[in-house]
Amino acid sequence: MENFSFNGTYIIRGVILLVLFYAIIMMLIYVLEHTSWLGNYRTKLAGRLKKSLHIIEPISFLLGICIFISFNPMVNGFITAIFLVFAYFPIRNYFIGRMLILSNQLSIGQHMTTEKEDGILKEIGRLGLTVQTDEGNAFINYHQLLQQGYTTRQDTPNGSFIQLNIQGDKEGDALAQNIKDKLFDCPYLDEMYQPEIRKDHASPSIVKVKILLKQDKYRNHFLDLLKEWNYEYHIL
Repeated sequence: MENFSFNGTYIIRGVILLVLFYAIIMMLIYVLEHTSWLGNYRTKLAGRLKKSLHIIEPISFLLGICIFISFNPMVNGFITAIFLVFAYFPIRNYFIGRMLILSNQLSIGQHMTTEKEDGILKEIGRLGLTVQTDEGNAFINYHQLLQQGYTTRQDTPNGSFIQLNIQGDKEGDALAQNIKDKLFDCPYLDEMYQPEIRKDHASPSIVKVKILLKQDKYRNHFLDLLKEWNYEYHIL
């Protein structure tokens, strides 16, 4: 019994260290996304840090279950078994997703084709993906993705520049930073070109933006995204 308590103590310490490590990585990601440090390298570094979270999360989940069971193996083990039975499908999707992400098979901005959907990978969630198709956003959970099969490719850059005046519910530096944060993970932009964002000194409520699309066909999708973000825009 003493050995069991001893091991339980070390498991708890391990979880605490993982939580602290998780918090530090989240803070670093926030700093990278809200500053211009490292130039274009900050995008790659932030992406790698985000990928490391996909390792920490499931490990923390499994250790948390071990701690919960260690307090009362008989009762808590039974409760955990019931929980795993009822939560089997979302847990399965979650772990399949972690494996796909860590295997470098998925990244935002890829063109994805499945049995039923064809479009650009817009968002990678914990339980599934959001694909932007011509008909709108389509959600595919990871188990369905494996069942249907899929192919991905990086579109060959042959897009076009767009220059816009953007107006939102903020002004000046706050509006410029808000737009910068939004564009950081925008799947339609060419990552090799950093968006140009300048304040309009004549009108603090307007920010001038110049971006490069991966493909010209994503123009309407990008403009629709600006509307989703509650921005008003004027194409120059």
